[in-house]
Amino acid sequence: MKSILIALLFSVYSINTLTAQRLEFLNEHYFQVYDTLVYEYSFIKVIHEDSASLKTQIFRKKDKIKISQYTLIKDNNGVDKAELTLRFYDSGKLKYNCKKDFITNEEIIKEYYENGNPKSEISTSNEEVISEKYFSESGEVRPKPIIKEALPKDGLAG
Repeated sequence: MKSILIALLFSVYSINTLTAQRLEFLNEHYFQVYDTLVYEYSFIKVIHEDSASLKTQIFRKKDKIKISQYTLIKDNNGVDKAELTLRFYDSGKLKYNCKKDFITNEEIIKEYYENGNPKSEISTSNEEVISEKYFSESGEVRPKPIIKEALPKDGLAG
């Protein structure tokens, strides 16, 4: 009787902690390749999922360098709590880091130069920008870039 109870408790625990991992092969446009014998793939996508999170990582085929990572955290009911998105330079150094909290509706986006210095840091709350900081490649604070709409050459449109 005791061994049956232990087996039952173990199976219930195992069901609550089910995990799955799968691989996908992607072409140079990040579309999934289903037949790798016929079609060339450029990236390998590793997807790991359990009841509390989903983690996706994309690696380049030729050198196995990670180029992006996406992590989604869920609560016990499967509702999204937070997400983290990372993108990397070809060298493997961090290029982009975005943390989003779905409960507080806050987001922090950080971009980096390839030398590791911060490029920008933007904080939002309810999709409204709270603070913005911009940096030069040497790490000095600089003013926000002004983006102007392009005008047609010689006033010609179209």
